[in-house]
This record gives sequence, structure tokens and C-alpha cells, in this order.
Amino acid sequence: MKKSKVGRLLGELKPYRSYWIVGTICLLVSAPGRLFHPLVWMFVIDRVVAQRETQWLWPALGLMVVVQGISLALGAAQGLLFEKAGQLFIRDLRNRLFQKLNRQSVGYLHNQRMGDLSSRVISDIQTVQSSLVNGMGTMCDELVSFVFVIGIILSINWMIGLFVIVPLVLTFVIMRVFNARLKAYYHEASRVMGQVSARLQDSLSGHPIIQAFGMGDREEGRFKNETETHFQATMKAVRLRTALFPGVFFLGFLTNVIMLGVGVGLVLQEILTLGGLVAIRIYWWQLNSPMRTLATVGDLLQRARASSQRIYEVLDAPDPTSDPVTPTMLSHAMQPIVFESVSFHYDAARPVLRNLNLCLEPKTRVVLAGMSGGGKTTLLNLLLRFYEPISGRIRCGSVYIDEMTRAHWRSFVAPVFQETFLFHCSIRENLRYACSDATDKQMQKALAQANAWEFVKDTPQGLDTIVGERGIKLSGGQRQRLGIARAFLANPSILLLDEPTSSVEPESENIIVQSIHELMEGRTVIMTSHRVSLFQKADRILFLNGGQIEEDGSHSKLLEGNGSYSKLYRSWEAAEQAELLNQ
Repeated sequence: MKKSKVGRLLGELKPYRSYWIVGTICLLVSAPGRLFHPLVWMFVIDRVVAQRETQWLWPALGLMVVVQGISLALGAAQGLLFEKAGQLFIRDLRNRLFQKLNRQSVGYLHNQRMGDLSSRVISDIQTVQSSLVNGMGTMCDELVSFVFVIGIILSINWMIGLFVIVPLVLTFVIMRVFNARLKAYYHEASRVMGQVSARLQDSLSGHPIIQAFGMGDREEGRFKNETETHFQATMKAVRLRTALFPGVFFLGFLTNVIMLGVGVGLVLQEILTLGGLVAIRIYWWQLNSPMRTLATVGDLLQRARASSQRIYEVLDAPDPTSDPVTPTMLSHAMQPIVFESVSFHYDAARPVLRNLNLCLEPKTRVVLAGMSGGGKTTLLNLLLRFYEPISGRIRCGSVYIDEMTRAHWRSFVAPVFQETFLFHCSIRENLRYACSDATDKQMQKALAQANAWEFVKDTPQGLDTIVGERGIKLSGGQRQRLGIARAFLANPSILLLDEPTSSVEPESENIIVQSIHELMEGRTVIMTSHRVSLFQKADRILFLNGGQIEEDGSHSKLLEGNGSYSKLYRSWEAAEQAELLNQ
């Protein structure tokens, strides 16, 4: 039988069972102590007051204080143990969720909204913590108290006990009926909150575009629509909960009326003592609390169900192709890179690469040319193993790259993307993504090779300068030079360049091209670009069209052929000349 999502979460509490076991022992010992004082009241009324046995008053009061103090101390220990177990569970669950996302394929992440995924890691886990983990301690406490209270009331007088239990059964039935509807409402509210989070992240990331095109009012309207949808979804649950809770509490009040009426009748018939009636009345308050908790916990569990479903949608997502159990190690990457009948598609109806056969010799500079959508960037992504071929294989020398771990293969490869991504941290920390143990001297050398040291050393904090979200505090050219510096620091055998100059300002482009030429020395280079000088210095040019190689040769040879490459190159050359004239 398949477990519910909440059941799965509860099952994952097993690693922390030592905390739960010791905490439960503390709870079982402390609960009778907390419930002891009404019995003292009964004793004092029936013996000390009614029978004038005053010698028992001070011992009874002293015993009440001692028992209460011990039970409170054990209760505090129980709370600490339950809380620690819950916090450890939430910490590890959040880490698992991040690990799952961090190890997911690029394709999976491309099909998700980042804000929604963030909501699952932060908001949904927070809901599980407040609803399930924190609620579990309350549930255990109230359940134990409930059992003890019912037992004590039945031992004092079984008739009153039965009258008290009947409304509780009705409460349980009502909760079962309403919980199914609450679950649906909370799941919808969690789903919409993910959309709100995604909308917020999109708007903040695209803030310059929104402002530049005067679309602020439009974005505010769209965000208001998302929050209104969340409000309406939440209010459905609130309205149901508001209708449910008063009914549950009214049933609890009925037990008070029944208990008072029946109890007075039994006292008048001398079946029950006055002290017994007072004790039962005190216990009623402690019985009413679990009834209120029952209603609240049902609501909390539905929240936990909705959030846990969203969490497990991520955890249960198919894993990317795993690394081999016994991977092959590559001694060096200065060997031919061979594509053997490689095909790939994002959408089966639209193939990107079709039966590609290709051999790239080591230490050669290969430029991939072609119209947009021809498969150039996809070829680089396959080499980085962001994606795996649909069919065919890629090898370096005699070793197929899927026989290695991704980390081992990528240790030989470094990319420079069209737009360099920088994390919201210092320049030093961003550079260390290429080499985690790089020294300041090594970083300065890499920055100098990338023509970036001049602007870095002029900043007030130097290598400790915080670059801002996605490097917003730097210009496009500065960000790209830091990306090239990372590649220098990685010192790869294989260099992948994806339009490295297309997103930078003109005054930075020549500086970046100089850095790229130095970076390419002594490496196998595969690049896409529209920069004329890079084509001219390439050893080989591959013109891709429709996922296949249409032309293959040197720059001069393809120009003489007057084919597709020649026409495309001349259009880029004319565009560059026009750009120079306009400067």
C-alpha cells in the first residue's frame, strides 16, 4: 500500500528516533504529574474540608508543589528533545531538496520556474516545520494527556466518563469529513504561492527591463493578480476552518453542560463526592484543550500534506543519468574528441543534431558557424554533459565521456559563456569556482591574463569587492573578463567559448578578444562566435545547418567555396566595418 506524503515524511523521522524515544519517556512521566493536582483538590475537599482532617492539608500542598515542579522539568526536557529532532529533520530535508536540485539536469531546471523551486525549498519546508514537526510535539502531548484524563475521569465515575466521550467521537467524525476538503484548498494555496514567488523573482531579475520599457504598472498588476488568486485560495480554507472550529468547540462545551448536570445529580444521590465533581470539572478543562488541538492539528496536517506533496514532486523527479559505478579515468585530454553518430533533441518533433560524426584534433581551434538554431550551443552543452545524446556517443581518445564521472571529465574542460554569471559575493569567491584552493597570487595572474587586474585593483576592496546580484555592480565587459579569468585559473585542456564577445560594450570587445587569443594558446578550443578575427585565426570551421555539418574546412578554403559560410562571414564582416565607421 502506497504511503501518503505525510506518512513518508513521518517515516523519515527514524534517524532521529533516539530524541523522540527519550522525549516520549519524559512526556509519559511528566504527564501524570501535570494531571495530579485535581486529585489533590478532591482529597482536600473530601478529607480536609468535609471530614476536618486538617493534618493532611500541608503535606498535600507540599506534594502538589513537588510533583508539579518535577513534571515541568521533565516537560521542558521533552520539549527540547522534540524540538531538536524536528529542527534536525527540517535541516536535513532542506539539504536533501537543495542537493536534489543541485544535481538535477540542466534540462529539468530549464522546464521549471526558479521562484517556484525556491518556494518549495523555503516556504513549503517552513510549512512542514510549523504544521507537522511542531504540531507533532503538541499532538503527542495532548494525546497522552487525553488518555490519562479519560482514564482518571472514568476511574472517578464511569457514567460521567461515557457522557464526555460521546461528543469526542462526533468531533472525530466531523474532522474526517472536513479534512479532505481542507487538503484540496491548502494544496491549491501552496501551488499559487509558488507562482507568487516565481513572479516576484522574475520581476526583480528583470527590473531594468521593466523600468526601461515603462512596464512597472503592468508588472504590479500581474503581481496583484497572483496575490489575489492566492488570497482567494487561502480564504476557501479559512472559511471552511471558520465554520468547522466553532462547531468543534461547541461540542466541547456540551461536555461541560452534560458533566455539570449529571455530576450534580450524582452528588445529590451520594454516588459522587463533591470533591470528585470539582476534580472532574478541572479535568474537563484539560480535556477541552485536546479537543481544540484536534481541530487545529487537522488543519495543520492538511497544510503539511499540501506542502509535502510539492516537496516530494521535486524529490521524486527523475534523476539525471547517473555517473558509472566503476568510472574510467582519463590520463589527459590532449586527444581527439570524437562524435560518433550523435543525435539530440529537446522536442522529438524538432531534432537539433542528427547523426553527427565528427573528429576534433587536440590543440586545434574549431569555430562552429551557422544560423541560429543550427545546433552550435547544443554541441557545446553535450561536451559539458549538461545533456546526454539521445543516440550515439562522444569520446576523448579511447575513453567515452559517459564512462567517466561528470566531475572528472569537467576537470579537463572550462567554458566561457555568452554572459558570465557572477554570484553575489566577492571577486575572490567568484574566481574560486574555477579553482577552490587558488591563492591570491594565482588569481592576480589569471586576472592579469584576462586584462581584468587593472580594474580589480582600482576597486576599494580589490579581490574582496562584492560584485552584487549577478554581477550588477560591474559592466558587461568587466563581468566577461572575470569569466575569462576563471577559465585561465581552471587551466583547462579543452576550452569552450560560446559567443564570448556578443554581450559586451564595444570598448571592451577588443580587450576581451586579446585575452581570448592568449587563453586559447596550447588548448583544444571549440567556440561559437560572430567575431571576424576569431574566424580568421581558426584552424577549422564547421558550418552547421539543420543539425548536420554542411561545410567543413579552413577559413580561406570555405571563403573560396562561396557557400553558406562565405555569405554569412561577409555579412558579419560588413556589419563590423559599419560598426567601426559609426564609432
